[in-house]
Amino acid sequence: MDNIPFLIRKLDPAHDIPALLRFYNAMEAAEGDPEPTTEAMLRARLAWPRQHWLVAAAPDDPAALIGRGFTVAQTSERLHLYVFVHPAWRRQGLGSRLLAALLEHARLAGAGHVNVQVPEHDPAGRAFLARHGFRRAGDFWMLDAPAETVVPAPEWPAGYRLRTHAEVQDLALLDDTCQRCYHDLWGHSENTPGGVSLEDRARYQSHWDPEAVFMLFGPDGQAAGICFTEEDEARGTIDSPGVVPEHRARQLHRPLVLAALAWLRRRGPRPVHLLSWGDDERTVGVYRSLGFGLAQHEVAYRFDLHAPV
Repeated sequence: MDNIPFLIRKLDPAHDIPALLRFYNAMEAAEGDPEPTTEAMLRARLAWPRQHWLVAAAPDDPAALIGRGFTVAQTSERLHLYVFVHPAWRRQGLGSRLLAALLEHARLAGAGHVNVQVPEHDPAGRAFLARHGFRRAGDFWMLDAPAETVVPAPEWPAGYRLRTHAEVQDLALLDDTCQRCYHDLWGHSENTPGGVSLEDRARYQSHWDPEAVFMLFGPDGQAAGICFTEEDEARGTIDSPGVVPEHRARQLHRPLVLAALAWLRRRGPRPVHLLSWGDDERTVGVYRSLGFGLAQHEVAYRFDLHAPV
């Protein structure tokens, strides 16, 4: 059905917001999402930097959007790619055409590869990517803990010491710790040498409370781990607990997360999200043993842009 005359074009934020919002809400209703996207939320998403958006219109109604896709440049080497097609228009070639157009954009942008995430329970989406030459690269996990979760005191191996970034106040050390913790875990900008500059790090850190960024130091005084924590009125978030590879055998993810939970609990009881990029099932099992339930598991796929589409 590749001869269907879909119109694929760049998003025009000045005119497309109402139609794009209807598309979002139709997709969310089909998936049973109880919290539909609002116009304010959509405009906030469109404000993300380094994005390239495409939309697809129905052949008989150019004002009705039936597909969307976009890329986000994570580093100069890597783009993250998203493709969505309205359920009523699937299996008619539209997804393949959106994907091809976005891959061409990625090539012209000079990227080396793109990443895509698909829900673990979506075999059709995973088969679609495999058919187009993508290979499995890693996992994203989101876990939730209720407000009443019991938080035991963290227990550290002898010689390990936890400090906050507010105490350390060393951006270069923070950057080096992130590079060492995340370079071999899928989904982090640190996967690409030079993918995060000190200027980037300073910009990212402006969004974090330095009292809620925990840095772990080993018996030799060198950094051994890191954990980012934040809160709002509705919930707390623990993002990317990371441990330097040579310290991972000491099972430090558990006390790192407990320290973050304890900080959040001191701020008041609230549910907590834990975001994990690139961790394996054994590490996720540690989080689950602390009372976190699995809320979302997505499988990541990679496409190398020097390969044929």
